[in-house]
Amino acid sequence: PTPADSVIKAPTLSSPLNNYESEGFTLILEWMDIGASRYRVQVGLDAGFKNLLFDSVVTEREFICPSPAMQLGDTLYWRVKSWDDAKSDWTAARHFTIGMPHSAKSDFFVNPEAPK
Repeated sequence: PTPADSVIKAPTLSSPLNNYESEGFTLILEWMDIGASRYRVQVGLDAGFKNLLFDSVVTEREFICPSPAMQLGDTLYWRVKSWDDAKSDWTAARHFTIGMPHSAKSDFFVNPEAPK
């Protein structure tokens, strides 16, 4: 059979885990390399991928979600497939929620009259 006729294994999603809640809008989707030169990534507002936020073809094994399209509290679904001449099936979808940003800084009271 020609390469287009063979069954290509779908990539394996690696990060984030299913049901993940982010700490703000920085979100990088990652999957295992299956030797494809291009991957198609979809991120949608529903599990059926009818309402897509992103539908991109990338050459890396990661996709950085553009944060202006996301809102706090959104639950988003994502999936990936190889996008070479021979295309794989879609991965099983995972979902994540956009959570509140957390600050790494601590606020504390400094007494200006305390001895130095």
